[in-house]
Amino acid sequence: MKSLTRSARGFTFAAVLVAAAMTVSGCISNPIEDIVAQKAKEAIKDTTGIDVVADGTTIPDDFPLAGKIVDGNVTQATALSMGGFKTWSVTLEVSDAASAFVKGKEGLVAAGYEEIFALEEADGGVSSWNGTDYSVIFNVTTSEDKSIADYVVSQVE
Repeated sequence: MKSLTRSARGFTFAAVLVAAAMTVSGCISNPIEDIVAQKAKEAIKDTTGIDVVADGTTIPDDFPLAGKIVDGNVTQATALSMGGFKTWSVTLEVSDAASAFVKGKEGLVAAGYEEIFALEEADGGVSSWNGTDYSVIFNVTTSEDKSIADYVVSQVE
């Protein structure tokens, strides 16, 4: 097996450092991360039949509760499709768990959803909702000094 010369190893090491610095600084996307993410999506579809149609920090355009969720910084947004049905998951970092849970529930009521159950605690809660075309699980938690709101919205038959 051939080995790299000292100068080739130095050049390779420098190139890796530059690429890593650019990736960390946000100058370019990480091609290895992109390839791994795409291969994971393909494996999920091949194994389960579930198609990951959106995955990132932008709420998908077809998210049924767009404009009706609590204010916060979107940290994860995913859409999955299987057999003609979709499920969306949106996670937001919110400023206050207790008020986000109350406001989130009020927003679901205003959007025409019926509360099936709710468990409210001092720092958030979990609830389940039914609508005409979608069911919703709405959850707000606090962990490590961060308050997180999660919406999981699924199409119903």
